[in-house]
Amino acid sequence: MHTTERKRAEKKLRRSEESLLEAQKLSHAGSWRHDVASGEITVSPEMYRILDIKPDDDASNTEFFFSRLHPEDRKRVVDLFERAEIEKTEFQVDYRIVPPDGTIKHLHTIGHPVLNESGDLVELSGPQWTSPQQSRRKKRCGGARVT
Repeated sequence: MHTTERKRAEKKLRRSEESLLEAQKLSHAGSWRHDVASGEITVSPEMYRILDIKPDDDASNTEFFFSRLHPEDRKRVVDLFERAEIEKTEFQVDYRIVPPDGTIKHLHTIGHPVLNESGDLVELSGPQWTSPQQSRRKKRCGGARVT
């Protein structure tokens, strides 16, 4: 590829990435990927804000994310996630998380299986966003907390 064409393509890619990040920020939506072989989780920058992940947190594994689940939702969400991995199926789930500050956030996540040519599950990935109900509940409840 010619140098000018490559620079143009790189600039277009950067603009596209910036637009995606801005859209995620404005919509309070992020994206995630779970590499099944390594167990590693990768999330978009907006997920750090949604989940209140600090720079020194090790958010590279499922246990970190499962630990943020509301105690009443944990078993249901973990079971659904594990079943989706075993059955190689898509899932959708509404649930609550409890960041370190004790606030309760209502989230919605979709998990989509990615299979290789042999039909083996390679990763689960998908979007996650703050539930529209959260802002309504927060206004009604005055910002509930779990202690």
